[in-house]
Amino acid sequence: MLERELAPLARAAALGDLAADVAHDIANPLFGVLGLVDLLIEDAAADSEDEDRLRLLRQTALEMKATLRILLEFARTPDREPTEASLEDAARKALELLRHGIGRSLVVDERYPAGPAIVPCPPGVLTQAVLQLL
Repeated sequence: MLERELAPLARAAALGDLAADVAHDIANPLFGVLGLVDLLIEDAAADSEDEDRLRLLRQTALEMKATLRILLEFARTPDREPTEASLEDAARKALELLRHGIGRSLVVDERYPAGPAIVPCPPGVLTQAVLQLL
């Protein structure tokens, strides 16, 4: 019974590792694309349709870069992660992650206690737990 209960956690951990690998694989060429787009913008005629399209492409790539940053931050756990974490911080990070995916249309009434709620759990693990609850 315990093994059945732990199986979803093991799958979630494996998925986190996979997400980090995929994010790295996407991030490296994306940075090259951003550099090339910046060079093309410099060469484009000012206020031209080409410049507008390149700026739109750059903005889209920057949005992808931000999403990858969040994904990597979530998927990676520091080698020396603290043994305690703030539940509020974990909830905020989990909601930020959720809003990049299916949670874009999700409306959440965020209310946090006045004082800190410190939990004896590493921050990355606590964020993953909150995300699972959400």
